[in-house]
Amino acid sequence: MTCFIISSNKILTAIIIKAKAKITIPIRMKIKLRLIIPYMMITTAKVNKIKIIYSKLSLIYQI
Repeated sequence: MTCFIISSNKILTAIIIKAKAKITIPIRMKIKLRLIIPYMMITTAKVNKIKIIYSKLSLIYQI
């Protein structure tokens, strides 16, 4: 499972998290999850939209 989390306002930061269990991540919990997960890949992009993928479910969040 790969999860992408928005962690900025204008600049979007995609955090790739590998998890064994199926979980749901609230947007407001992004900072806490970012702090407790050391093995993450951070990619920044100056765009208005970022695709958030939960398992096979694809969601698009707009800032």
